[in-house]
Amino acid sequence: MAKNLEEKIEIIKKIIDKTSIPICLYKNTILYYNDSFKKFLEKIDYDINKEIEILINKNNEKTVENYSDYKIIIEEIILDEKYYIVQIDFNKEENQDYQLFNSKPIIKINQNGIIVYKNQAASYIFDIKEKNINNLVNVSLIKKSIDDGNLTTIINYKEKTFQLNIFPTEDFYLLYFIDITEKSITEKKFKILEKAFNSIHEGIIITDKENKIIMTNTMFSKITGYREEEVIGKNPSFQSSGKHDKDFYIKLWESLYRDGFWEGNIWNRKKDGSIYLARYTISTIKNENNIEYFVAIFEDITELSNSKNSVEFIMNHDYLTGLFNRSAFEDKTYELLENLKPNRKVALILVNIKGFRKINTILGHVIGDFVLIEMSNKLKNIFKENIIARYNADVFSILLEYDEQLKDRIKIDVQKIIDAFKEPLLIKNKEIFVNVNIGVSIYPEDANNIYKLLQNAEESLYKSKIDGLNFYIYSSIDKRDEELYNLENFLRKALKDELFELYYQPQINSITDSVYGAEILLRLRDKDGNYISPAKFIPVAEKIGIIIDIGEWIFDKAFKTFYEWFYLKCYNPINISINLSPRQFNDPNLLGMIERKLRMINIETKYITIEITEGVAVDNIKNVIEKINYLKSLSFSLAIDDFGTGYSSLAYIKKLPLEKIKIDQSFIKELPASKEDFAIVVAIINLASNLRLDIIAEGVETKEQVELLKRLGCYIIQGYYYSKPLPSTEFEKLYLEKIEQAEEIN
Repeated sequence: MAKNLEEKIEIIKKIIDKTSIPICLYKNTILYYNDSFKKFLEKIDYDINKEIEILINKNNEKTVENYSDYKIIIEEIILDEKYYIVQIDFNKEENQDYQLFNSKPIIKINQNGIIVYKNQAASYIFDIKEKNINNLVNVSLIKKSIDDGNLTTIINYKEKTFQLNIFPTEDFYLLYFIDITEKSITEKKFKILEKAFNSIHEGIIITDKENKIIMTNTMFSKITGYREEEVIGKNPSFQSSGKHDKDFYIKLWESLYRDGFWEGNIWNRKKDGSIYLARYTISTIKNENNIEYFVAIFEDITELSNSKNSVEFIMNHDYLTGLFNRSAFEDKTYELLENLKPNRKVALILVNIKGFRKINTILGHVIGDFVLIEMSNKLKNIFKENIIARYNADVFSILLEYDEQLKDRIKIDVQKIIDAFKEPLLIKNKEIFVNVNIGVSIYPEDANNIYKLLQNAEESLYKSKIDGLNFYIYSSIDKRDEELYNLENFLRKALKDELFELYYQPQINSITDSVYGAEILLRLRDKDGNYISPAKFIPVAEKIGIIIDIGEWIFDKAFKTFYEWFYLKCYNPINISINLSPRQFNDPNLLGMIERKLRMINIETKYITIEITEGVAVDNIKNVIEKINYLKSLSFSLAIDDFGTGYSSLAYIKKLPLEKIKIDQSFIKELPASKEDFAIVVAIINLASNLRLDIIAEGVETKEQVELLKRLGCYIIQGYYYSKPLPSTEFEKLYLEKIEQAEEIN
């Protein structure tokens, strides 16, 4: 059944739109034209409608009129009524490539398939030397398409695919070809991928960076009961069963943002309201450093075989290895300590796989899973009926009970673990060598409760990594210095009771005498109200690991103060600097913690500077660059603190996306007398200037030092010459006074 006139004209318009050469549809006047024809109209200074009418009257079949730069080609077509296709064809030599590669092939044939016209694109692309069209497309196919009412069909020529558009007239057929080869290949690939996607036996959910669902597969619908169209645009949380607390999801998102990967069990709700347990593997897909998509693969594991059928087993065991999970391990530890007989001791051993993230990254998560399974099997063979658990992603925990000869027995058992991994693991015909770090904590020698025991084990594991040891046994309390022990206890109490204070040391622009920013400094008073030197309590906080919690408290307080000053009170924003210690920077949860704080309080991070020391900057440079780049993606500014005191390599420093360098006070205090310090300061300032970095001088105490630094090109000054560190209220007062002074001068 033939198409009506309106449908034919709509097809003509679509083809005109897709054509890059100037072309229009004409009947008494121009009815429709493309962008190229519009640009042509802007260049000419005569009435093209009138010109076309004159040319048509010369010859109603075909008209070609040559001008100096182009020619007008007019083709008659019959769309129930007589219409014309008007094409502008450029003649100049420099336009030949344009004609060949930007034009679409057009061929006009008679009822017998004899070519009466072909444009340059058709001649070039199809290389037709005969007058008959049959070598390209059979005339009978064209006639059949017209009889069926289809004026569009697909043909293949050599290795290309074309969409053929047919415009029948009383005596001729106008054939218009569009190359759809790439589109055809893409569609075929997409169909293959779609079939593969829907043939996977696990459910799949793909969400955008806002965690809105954009695609699901067939198995998702089978498991959940939801059709894809019902969930598109929704957050996957609509399936929530209510069985998991807020902290569960916070840790999940921290893992995703930190590692790009999370694996675990989630209780979800189906469309019919029933609750089921799903085993999830969630990964991020990034474009450069930015997350674009989240991919979640899951399976319903509610009906596990044999002993795994019980919900109790599922909730207490790691699905991959069959070992206890962390929660169950802590319960078992508590139970053992509660019922421990006199003169018996308990050792908690943590075993970490060195470089496990590299195994996942290089060999893939499937191989990584097999490594974890083999690891668990070896530990079960060594310790038989003892309590063993998968403590977290790449750490296993073992609970052992001993008599008084504890230390010697522990060393023997630890050596068994080390020896077990001297031989490579054979996984899928690959030999994979695995090394371990081991941390040990002893009850009641090192701890009098389960929480202390776990904490000490984690710290000793961290110590073994930092010191490059295979294992580390936590030192007993009775061997510690009593003052140090008391300080450790006081630090934990101080954090709990919020005895810490934040002070702000002003950074002054010595040219304008205005407040450029402030460095946040931590202060702590003892029970008598006297300040404890940071040089004394910070190393201890680092050693026992509480610096991580203190750091989180600092970010929380600093962000809230920033919000109060520059959002609630509407002060003009200034730079606020926050120091990260080596232990804080190496904390795997650092980035997740910062992002969580930013979600809780929305501030402009471009005014927040993160300061790291030189030692951190050159330790594990790849990891440092990754973390710093991520902080940069959150719009933080980055600074190197105490520059010149470490063992920095300029080859490393230049790789870091820094904005600021701080000259350490040790180079400032002897200025201007010390020639050596003067030479170092000049070198640092020149380096910063050449790298286009801001520079801040610390520990400035005299007018002579300020004037010297100004002459050398360092204008941001921090030190007692301008102000000692101040509590927030006093700093705020100084900030406002500086503003008032500036207004009085102006």
